[in-house]
Order: sequence, then C-alpha cells, then structure tokens
Amino acid sequence: MSSVEERGSRYGQTWTREELILAFDLYCRIPFQQTKASNPKVQELAALIGRTPSSVARKLGNFGAFDQELQRSGISGLIHASKLDNDLIPLVYSRYHFPDNWKTAQGIDSYLLRALISGAFSGTPDQLIDDCVGKIREQNGFDLNHLFDAIRSKGRSLELTEDRFWQMGYGSDSIHLLFNLWYREFNYTPAYDNNLPQVDHIFPQSALRKIKAVSPETGRLSIVKYKQDARDQLANCMLLTQAENGAGGKADTLPEVWFADKPESYLDMHLIPKNKDLWKIDRFEDFIEERKRLIKAKFSYLLSQKTDRQVAPTGQ
Repeated sequence: MSSVEERGSRYGQTWTREELILAFDLYCRIPFQQTKASNPKVQELAALIGRTPSSVARKLGNFGAFDQELQRSGISGLIHASKLDNDLIPLVYSRYHFPDNWKTAQGIDSYLLRALISGAFSGTPDQLIDDCVGKIREQNGFDLNHLFDAIRSKGRSLELTEDRFWQMGYGSDSIHLLFNLWYREFNYTPAYDNNLPQVDHIFPQSALRKIKAVSPETGRLSIVKYKQDARDQLANCMLLTQAENGAGGKADTLPEVWFADKPESYLDMHLIPKNKDLWKIDRFEDFIEERKRLIKAKFSYLLSQKTDRQVAPTGQ
C-alpha cells in the first residue's frame, strides 16, 4: 500500500468509537496470526468503514497490545494503541481470561451496539472500565446484565431506545455497525479496493424527490413531499455490493423492478416485505411501515423497553 493510497483513505483521521467496535468484533473472530492486510475479512471491514486494509490490520495489532494471552506466548502486538481503544478493554479481558465462557457468551452484539449509541464509555471511563473488569472477574466471564449493573452504578447507561434506534440512517455514525450485525451472512469479499459494499436507498432519492406535495402558501403541488430525513431513514436503506450498485446495477432502479427477479432468500436477507404492491413508488409510506416492523422484529433483543435484563438469543 503506497503512501498516496493511504492518504486517500482517511489517512491520519482519529478512529471513531464505532470503527473501534467493528475492528474489535473482527479481532474476536479471527486468530491474531490472520490480522493481516491480505486477509479478505480485513479487506471487507476496511471497505465498510472507508479505511485501508493496512490501517485495519494495524488497529487489530494494537488490540494485541492488551492481550495477555498473546504476551504469554511471546507476542506483544503493536505499540501506540489509541486511548479510545480502552473502551474495549472489558471485552478483551473477558475473551482472553475466560475463553470458555466467551465461546457461549450471549448479548455481546447488544453490548457493542448500545455502547456506541449511548456513548456509555465517553469522557473519562477509567473507573468504569475497572468496575466492568471487576464484574467480569466476579462472574468468571462476560455477563451482559452484570455489566449493565456496573455501568448504571456509575450513572451511565447502555439503554437503546426505539427513538435512538430509528435515528440510524443513511450517512449516520452508526448505520455501519448495525449493518455489520444485520449482514453477518453477507457472503462478500472485495476483490479490490473499489469493489466495496455500499449503503443504498431502496426507493431512489431521485424518484422520491420528484413526488410533490401541496404548498400551503400557493395551494399548488410545488414542494418536495419526502424530505431528506424521510429518504435517508433506516427503513429505506440496504447494503449492496459495488457490482450491484455500480454501472448497470441498481442505481436509480425502482424496487418494483429491482426486486422482481430476486429469490426469496435475497428478500429475507434484506428484510424486504413480500407484498409486491408495497414495492410501488406510491406505496412508499406503507413499505416503510412494514419494513420497520420486520427490522424491529430482527433487532428486538437490542431494544430496551421491557427487555433491559434480557440478552440476545443464541446465534444473534
């Protein structure tokens, strides 16, 4: 990777908490020896967050600096880890001090997403991290509910309300993290840097902008009916490969055309309502409501409401 390429992909920019959580999630899923820029999984994450594979590989190496199991094996990881990486120390501690518990631990996805959305580890989290590590030690591993208790005891929260959940949308800070949980089975490996998975509007913005509403001032159909927040909302977003969304791909294709020849497995993966009438542009609002229902059902384990002390079902 040349210095020019490196500088063209967010070179020198501080890693966000979302990016760190995504990187740690990958760190937990592959052996340290595979944290290389040439690893397809490293390349896929780099594409998702807009960084180079080399940058992601270095960050995974930074996590190794906290890993006592690696140290006992004579591997030190990379030095100069960011202070923001400290947010993930409780999970690093749990994974490598209680590996048997980690294999069956439930609620890790919930913890990761709520930590990002709520900003529970913002500011100066040193004491909170110590308390979380203490809880992990007491419970001999990761326990979501006890971590929640430790966080609440410091006046912080990991609650993910529906309002916060639906604030995620096109261009938001957290949609990539949600899609990382959503598209776990997204069988796609970028062959080169420009072949990236992309967040796309199901109902194209260009089509929605053409729909007009009556102006209260003139009484004419002269104002855009669906504003930016309506077009960019989560229920109008999906993840596509660059090939699907590039030249000759979906682009501005309406859903009634794009989904017409797609198998049921494709619709299921993207949580697309099966009622084809909802794919028509004049049923946009009905489509959004039905897709919200499907999305909420998939991620019900993450939402607080009456599930504060519930963990994600196995396999979530």
